[in-house]
Amino acid sequence: MLLDLKAGGTRLALLSNAGRDFGSYFRHGTLGDLFEQVFVSGELGTVKPGAEIFEHVMAELGVTAEQTVFIDNKAENVEGARALGIAGHVYTSAADLRAYLESLAA
Repeated sequence: MLLDLKAGGTRLALLSNAGRDFGSYFRHGTLGDLFEQVFVSGELGTVKPGAEIFEHVMAELGVTAEQTVFIDNKAENVEGARALGIAGHVYTSAADLRAYLESLAA
C-alpha cells in the first residue's frame, strides 16, 4: 500500500508515539525512504491523540486539516485527528484501507 501511494505521488509522513530512540530507525530503516518526514513523539514532547502533535505535523508539512488523511491502528488517535477536521481511518487491514482511500479519491 505504501509503495503504491508513493508511486502515485502521494506525500507520506510517519507520526509515531514511539520514544526518542526510534527516530533514527524510522528515518533510516527499511521504510524510511517512503516518508517525506518522520515525527516521533519522544523527540517532540507531545503525543497522539493530542491536538498539539497533529498541529505541529501539519505546520511542518505546510498542509491544512482538509488536505490531510490520518491512518492509525488506534481509534482514540484517529478521533483526535478527526476532532481537528482531519480525515481519519482506523487501520484493520490493507483491503479496508485501500477501499477507504479509494472512496476519498472518488
